[in-house]
Amino acid sequence: MIHDWVIDPIRANLKHRPPSGFTRRGGRSAWSATGRSTRVRGVTLGPTYDGGMSPESTGTPRLVLASQSPRRRELLERIGCRPDVRPVDADESVGPGEKARDLVQRLARTKATAIEVGPDEVVVAADTEVALDGTSFGKPADLADAAAMLRRLSGRPHQVHTGVAVRLGDRIAVGVSDVTVVMRPLDEALIDWYLSTGEPLGKAGAYALQGAGGLLVRSLEGSPDAVVGLPLALVDELAAEVGVELRDLTHGTASNGPASNGTASNGTASNGATP
Repeated sequence: MIHDWVIDPIRANLKHRPPSGFTRRGGRSAWSATGRSTRVRGVTLGPTYDGGMSPESTGTPRLVLASQSPRRRELLERIGCRPDVRPVDADESVGPGEKARDLVQRLARTKATAIEVGPDEVVVAADTEVALDGTSFGKPADLADAAAMLRRLSGRPHQVHTGVAVRLGDRIAVGVSDVTVVMRPLDEALIDWYLSTGEPLGKAGAYALQGAGGLLVRSLEGSPDAVVGLPLALVDELAAEVGVELRDLTHGTASNGPASNGTASNGTASNGATP
């Protein structure tokens, strides 16, 4: 067990007194938890405010997905959730010196707090980045940019970081899932074929594991769901941190996975690349 808190800068109404279980760090305006954080298989859970439903809560919590990614929605539907999809248009620019792991947590938190929700609505937001040698690979600008990314990833292990934020009222939990993906050596013919599918555009790192891009991946260590864009186990852990159980947000209609017609998809969301 590693005490590795991810500090959450949601500071509303916390200037004078910390919530239960939190103390103020000297010289800083953010509160940090005095409890424990758990790091298991590449997942770091961040601190949350007091657990439980909000005082204004009057009914069964409803799930809101702050993302336009159909893959994230399908992952939630796989366990029986029917999220209300409310996309967030966030600035995904990388800050000076900002590492991919920090970036995805910041963006997930930004998306989770960017929408207005009712007291019984649980917001799930996520962001995914591919990183190689300390460089973040966002979405390619065009096919030429996608080809350049794939050539750099060819035959090498890289990291996929997916930040997740779960919010209920003023409480928010933030965590990150880290996955190591090994790409097989890619020759120009294979790269040209993959570009012809149109799939690399709109994808972090210019590939989609759940689509035709699965042909490019030799192995991975970590959660496949995290590479697609939403690590469900982490979402469940973070939901518990804010006082709800993910299974209580389901409708008892878990599926075996998204429907497929057996053809490659040219959808705009994979690897958590879309907002």
